[in-house]
Amino acid sequence: MSELPRAFVERMKQKLGDEIQEFMQAYDQPPVRGIRLNSQKKLAGNLFEKDLGERIPWEAQGFELSAASRLGASPFHEGGAFYLQEPSAMFPVAVLNPQENEWILDLCAAPGGKTTQICDRMHHTGLVAANEPVKKRAQILARNLERMGADHALAVNADPRQLAGIWQGLFDGVLVDAPCSGEGMFRRDPAAMEEWSEEKSLGCAQRQLQILDAAAEMVKPGGRLVYSTCTFHDAENEGNVEAFLRAHPDFHLQSFDVCGYGNSGMATLYPHKVHGEGQFAALLVRDPDADTEQGTLVQLPKCDRKTLSCMEVAGFYAGGQVCLFGNRLVLVPQLDGLPQLKGIGVHRVFMHLGEVKGSVFHPDHAWALSVNPPKIPGLDMHSDEVQRYLSGETLNAPEHLKGYVLARFGELNMG
Repeated sequence: MSELPRAFVERMKQKLGDEIQEFMQAYDQPPVRGIRLNSQKKLAGNLFEKDLGERIPWEAQGFELSAASRLGASPFHEGGAFYLQEPSAMFPVAVLNPQENEWILDLCAAPGGKTTQICDRMHHTGLVAANEPVKKRAQILARNLERMGADHALAVNADPRQLAGIWQGLFDGVLVDAPCSGEGMFRRDPAAMEEWSEEKSLGCAQRQLQILDAAAEMVKPGGRLVYSTCTFHDAENEGNVEAFLRAHPDFHLQSFDVCGYGNSGMATLYPHKVHGEGQFAALLVRDPDADTEQGTLVQLPKCDRKTLSCMEVAGFYAGGQVCLFGNRLVLVPQLDGLPQLKGIGVHRVFMHLGEVKGSVFHPDHAWALSVNPPKIPGLDMHSDEVQRYLSGETLNAPEHLKGYVLARFGELNMG
């Protein structure tokens, strides 16, 4: 790889002391690839076991991925059987430790690796709100939520400060995986090294603190806030945590234990210590008696019987609470209400069932990829057929299959 920036090396010498030689030697090694299996889309046997290496210690569904693996180009990827995710990037969600039926916010969520990890750990219960301030990246986030079958997730596009004004005190847990100077990714992404400077790190630190200030408003009393970056810079990590605590006396650092890390409430992963890249995470907890306002929940938009009957006539039965957002039929979790969505960009609301046009129901691709797909006939494809299907080609089907069918490959619905 390219030579590390001199100013970066000098600062890391001060930070690591006698460990600097081991740290530098780690950059002579290839980056470690990772994969996280989707526990809600189980396949018969392990069809790609040869690609999997050691388990990721802080993620039950995580494995190292062999350097030669081409799983990213396989149909299993398109069907949401797994997410390709760098091993250390799975650490912050382990610190957050989301539980079933909680309300969780991923504030800087694209492309969706940590959001879908949260959904999987919660077994697709509760509510997961995923926000991405950049519109194009929010669209990628929404597609990954769909691919992984995240039925209980919202994908929105808004400035964190805007959300803080309407989502006050709503969430049991908030993850801020903040945009950073990327020092921890130098081995994996040489472009991050070329763009790096001390000035950029200090600029990132200011922006990160603004995001943290907004995030704090949305944490329930007694709730938790995890702040993470993929950098080693003190100004972006420990310095920002200290500044945040001075500005928010109703929060405190909470010790945690994730594979031996976190006794101080903060942890840094280094490439010479773990099989992965650089990562920082801190766990901040809001006092249970904190005085805070709570954002107003909005009622779910009802769906009339006539609209539902269009879906049922076509042979589709949702078996749950169906709501109408515009002309989209959406299957909504059993919730008392929704966070306010008016005035912000909404890219995905839970699980899209389809649309009613006139008196005809057209099912959505997302329903096929859901962890609760429709109970309709399926067409089992072999490897050549599934590649043709994903390329948009027409397939021949047996005569007894009429209307809409699920396109399947290896027990995995593809659409």
